[in-house]
Amino acid sequence: MYWLTLLLPTFDDWGYFTTPDYEYGENFLDRLIPRYTYWRPWDGIIGYVLSLKPNWFPTLNHIIVYIAHLGGTITIYLIAKELKFKSFACNITALYFFISPAMLGTVLGIDSPNQAYSSFWGLLSVLFYLRLRKPYNVFLWLTCAIIGIFAKENAIVYFVIPQIIAVGFKRITISQALKDTIWAVLVIIIYFSSRVLLTTDVVYINDEYFENTFARKLKNVCVFLGMTWLPLDFVSLVHPPCRNIPLTIATIILSFPFMIVLFANKKKYWMNLQFAALVISLFAAVSPHLTTLFTAMHPYAGLGMAALIVGYMGDKSEHTSLLTKLLPLFIISCIFIDWHHWQKSYESGLIGKRMAQDIVNSTTKPVNRVFIIIVNDDTPKYSSFCVIPRDAFGRGKSVCSLNGYVWPKDIEIADLEEDEAYKIDSIADKAIAEHYEAVWLVQKDSAKVIR
Repeated sequence: MYWLTLLLPTFDDWGYFTTPDYEYGENFLDRLIPRYTYWRPWDGIIGYVLSLKPNWFPTLNHIIVYIAHLGGTITIYLIAKELKFKSFACNITALYFFISPAMLGTVLGIDSPNQAYSSFWGLLSVLFYLRLRKPYNVFLWLTCAIIGIFAKENAIVYFVIPQIIAVGFKRITISQALKDTIWAVLVIIIYFSSRVLLTTDVVYINDEYFENTFARKLKNVCVFLGMTWLPLDFVSLVHPPCRNIPLTIATIILSFPFMIVLFANKKKYWMNLQFAALVISLFAAVSPHLTTLFTAMHPYAGLGMAALIVGYMGDKSEHTSLLTKLLPLFIISCIFIDWHHWQKSYESGLIGKRMAQDIVNSTTKPVNRVFIIIVNDDTPKYSSFCVIPRDAFGRGKSVCSLNGYVWPKDIEIADLEEDEAYKIDSIADKAIAEHYEAVWLVQKDSAKVIR
């Protein structure tokens, strides 16, 4: 958790609900009702706390996310025990959830409490459904799923996943699962009815989430399968400035033998109801993202189910001794991959802070009205880990953060392409003529005051 708190905001972190200065208006209730295409009151509450204590950002976010990840790890271990996995299988279930590279996009994130807690409450709903007697299991299952859906909408899948697992492991009959699902359907109807009634006229739809092309769906599937099941150093593979194929191969050599032996089970363990239930649950967990947009944060949605598949295969394996010998190599590979992604995230955050500090050092007194000229270029990026400097700068938000969100208050931005850089002086002069107190230029990894 300490190392996580060293990570600074970049890109989306600067503009989401969980920032000190997100503009909700003066009414606190605006944080609790649907906004845009979201209904995430927990994020609104986090933002409210940070608005009272801006210096807690982003440390509080990291602590909140880490607690959810730790809670999810404990919960998935208890689910594995509830499914009667052997001790070794329970351990690798929890370990896979905790250190798998699939967790990086969420656990290293700052705007990701929603993803972390939708998963945590969803997994907790599974545990309660499997462990407790009726009617307590149904009540606590639905309660946890509701709390999860208010963290992030994709938790709606946990209104069906517990029954799928329970039927697959013969804990309940199909008839009983259908009866319980009726309660879930009633809750879902109430949820959507309330959402429609409470939705304001503040509605914005990000078209990127609804890009219904074959290329987008194929990319979604590749990101899902790759980040969930292939423990390799993606920084060294996909980010051109960091590309290091020998290092990528080294992580593959360390991690893949364990994965290969783990899944080298008899056909009967692949072709049964238990395995089918876990696979269906995995696809159910990630289905909201597969049908819309699947980024580095989203494998976390299915990580719990993927960890249970890993545990199931470990439980049925006839090669436990060999798995025990290969496990340390797998752990070393994952820890290196996790560290490398952390390092690049850390460096990206430092770039944004340094650019903000350059602006503050060049400003003799606080300014409220600022005009920023941003020159876009083709600098490569890799998700939220290797962030483009201008995105790390946060379109001026990094300066606000450095100043305790005291100044500047009013920011106007002009985006230029590289071949439009000749317009910089004329735009700057016009901005001053329109009574902006300063003009900042953001170009490559440089931010400076030019007026």
